[in-house]
Amino acid sequence: MDSVLQGRKGKKISLTALIDVVFILLMFFMLTSTFSQWKALPLPAAKASATASNELPALILVYSNGDIRVLKDSLSPALESFEDVLTSVGDKAIVISAEENANVKSVLSLVDQLNASVRTFTLGQPFASQELSE
Repeated sequence: MDSVLQGRKGKKISLTALIDVVFILLMFFMLTSTFSQWKALPLPAAKASATASNELPALILVYSNGDIRVLKDSLSPALESFEDVLTSVGDKAIVISAEENANVKSVLSLVDQLNASVRTFTLGQPFASQELSE
């Protein structure tokens, strides 16, 4: 019986296949996980004022296709950059309103840029695009 056990030598296990499996698992978890930090976005609350302002705020409209327009006295054409938005608004108070099915990323990008430029703003109710055409 000893001759049977001595005659069979154990095969060496190749680590190449094991390394391949570990590498594939590593790639899978790297590609499916997100590395961005979740953070809370501070939104300003509306404040009561002792004096009533007769000046209407500038309304920044965010559309579902990503267009951003400013409604002051009339509806502006779609604006290309954030600097165009600030130039169009001037010193007026700002209200951001998004179309009902607008992309949240577009709205949050605008909010981040307004926070970075130290502008005060408030968020308005969502709108339907038919409301503006009437």
